[in-house]
Amino acid sequence: MKRKKKNEHSFTVARGSAAVRGARHTVTGANGRRYHTWRLRYHLNGKPHRPTFAEEADARKEAERIAILIANGRTIADHLSPADAASFARAKQILAGHNLTKPIELVVADYADAVTQLPANVTLKDVTAYYKKHHPPGLQKTYTQVKDLFLAEKERDGTLSRQLRDLKVRLKLFDDVFKCPLVALSRSQVAEELDRLQKSRGWVNRTRNHHRAALSNLFNWARDNSHVPEDWNPLPKKFRESDGRIITFTPEEIAAILAKAPQDMLPALVICCFAEIRTSEVIGTAADSVSPLDWSDVDLKTGEVMITNGKNRTAGERIAHLPRNAITWLKPHKKRGPIYAGTERQFYIRRSEICRAAKVEWKDNAARRTAITRRAGETKDLALVSAESGSSVTTLHRRYRKAMKTVDVNKFRAILPKSRKSKIIPLKQPPVCQKPAKKNFQTTEKKTLKTTIKAL
Repeated sequence: MKRKKKNEHSFTVARGSAAVRGARHTVTGANGRRYHTWRLRYHLNGKPHRPTFAEEADARKEAERIAILIANGRTIADHLSPADAASFARAKQILAGHNLTKPIELVVADYADAVTQLPANVTLKDVTAYYKKHHPPGLQKTYTQVKDLFLAEKERDGTLSRQLRDLKVRLKLFDDVFKCPLVALSRSQVAEELDRLQKSRGWVNRTRNHHRAALSNLFNWARDNSHVPEDWNPLPKKFRESDGRIITFTPEEIAAILAKAPQDMLPALVICCFAEIRTSEVIGTAADSVSPLDWSDVDLKTGEVMITNGKNRTAGERIAHLPRNAITWLKPHKKRGPIYAGTERQFYIRRSEICRAAKVEWKDNAARRTAITRRAGETKDLALVSAESGSSVTTLHRRYRKAMKTVDVNKFRAILPKSRKSKIIPLKQPPVCQKPAKKNFQTTEKKTLKTTIKAL
């Protein structure tokens, strides 16, 4: 009888009573090319397995691992007590009841690995309950999806265009990084991304806090609309902001700017420089639906400027104040209609041209800071200035108001057109206490005596 020729392209790995066989197989691809693979054959947990490998070395390594696993299992099974065997059978039934097909030894390995990483008083059940609470079904919208819903609602509810544009720009910076479900974001992830952006873009702490505030608006909206759990908050703490130098115009700079201003620009520039009003509230802002200031809003008799709803950038109406020299500038230009009839873009371009002609560098927001500083030095009442300017007292202290002496206040009050002589009554310096002159009682007594003698 002839012996069967041994296959040179097969192998057997034996460990104890366990053996795993492997053989090379040829596969023809769709392009007609032939490929060689290595396939193992063994039974584990009563089921046949036929894994395939591209390299023989990988197949032999896996065969050795499986052979050891089967051999150890058989050795242990040979020494199982009836109670252990029953426990093993119940464990398999539990896995089958949960439709888990993973081998029992791997289930045990996963359990042991998880438990050893938890504190002694925390169980896997506690971890599962926490995860279910913070990752409920249906809360799997990504950061970008929630952000788009948030911005769409902001647009519908009438949020000012300037604020909406600011939110879009700031929140878009995180799209490429926060690609996970929003609920999966952690405080450390948000803090790390803010740190990275601050370092790469050279942000100061105030800019970083502005981006943090945009995220805060988004996260609050997500909680209110049940996109995340109520106690979810991955927002890191605010950074301390350092207040920079408050930049204002000098009286000479304002006088030079007004001297070069054309007739149609002059009223708007006078109000910007002397009243505590934002430039956007004077000329109007289409993006924020803010109408320009009208001559009917300016009372030149009392020096009051009414900032009504629709013409203000902040909530609530207010009345700003004009000094007497500003009224002198404005009286010849009083008419009907808006203070400035051009567009925003035209105003800012022409303002730059005026500053170049006056040889004065325009400083952003310096006109409003100058008006607030002058008014605070004039009234010594920051609460009043806050009500007139539409900014909080804290904001005025930190960003707008500088200390100004009475002498410097008088310099601003004395800025007048060249055709008018100064009729401004300067603020008086606080009176200096003087000691009363001493009376010469002896001289007074002699005068009284002489008067009496003449009468006799």
